[in-house]
Amino acid sequence: MQTQINNKIGLSFSQLLRSFLRLDPDVILVGEIRDGDTAQIGFDAAQTGHLVLSTLHTNDAISTLGRLDDLGIDRAQIAASLSCVLAQRLVRRICPTCLADYVPSEEEWSPLFSDYPTHLTFFKGEGCSDCDFTGFSGRTLLSELFVPSDFKSFNKGAGVDELKAEAIESGRMKTMVDDGLLKLGDTTISEILRVVPHEMIQMFRKRGSRSAPGAHDPGPASSTGRGRGFMITDPATEGIRIDQMYEEYLSLAAIIQDEEKIDRELFHRFVTDNFQDLTKTTGSHSILFNFENADGGVRITAVPLD
Repeated sequence: MQTQINNKIGLSFSQLLRSFLRLDPDVILVGEIRDGDTAQIGFDAAQTGHLVLSTLHTNDAISTLGRLDDLGIDRAQIAASLSCVLAQRLVRRICPTCLADYVPSEEEWSPLFSDYPTHLTFFKGEGCSDCDFTGFSGRTLLSELFVPSDFKSFNKGAGVDELKAEAIESGRMKTMVDDGLLKLGDTTISEILRVVPHEMIQMFRKRGSRSAPGAHDPGPASSTGRGRGFMITDPATEGIRIDQMYEEYLSLAAIIQDEEKIDRELFHRFVTDNFQDLTKTTGSHSILFNFENADGGVRITAVPLD
């Protein structure tokens, strides 16, 4: 069942939540937690076995802890009831018809990196009739998922910045900047900088570019025999990226003069099958494929990242 609030007749968020709880629901969806009463009733419901889903306006996932604290929720109750927080921002997607790799100017990459990130490949839309020559078509999202596992620092009164650093260093959270850099085949670095909070960009730069998930610097394939790594999150929609992987495979095969190369269709099937096998066995939704020459052939390894 669903209902709208109507403050003129006393149907507020908190009043409706109290009424819903009398029906003993399994799941409660609150459109938004905007005041202390709604937050308190929601957490009380969560502590009595109900799954409560809601939205909250903050800059990022970790800031939710500070916002709930400001709303008057006891820190011990937050620690006992909060399961996870998902933050997201929408960015424009590069048009798949005119997508092309390019080398961005220093003005574009310098807010995130102190030196040019040779471990990354950047893309943009060159503009075509399909996207009205804008270079973009549709939207995708940048997200970060915070899954609390240790609230000791929070219970001791740690601030939001300290909690962010702790969550990132412990590997419990990948920030929106990290997620954006993993999706450079879908969006541009300019779009990432446009939508991500400024303090998150500053924190990423302080951490150093090599701490980003998927960051790797194999060096030129022509001199080392080691190729680039490629992140795949959905083979059904990332045909262009798999084509780029195939070109990398051909480049490495040419170095060792391997004449027994597989064709493009078989390569696509190989990537898709390995992605599906790994996601099924590990539960990961992001697979990193690495390329290198070894034992007279091209070795491709697939590693789950989340």
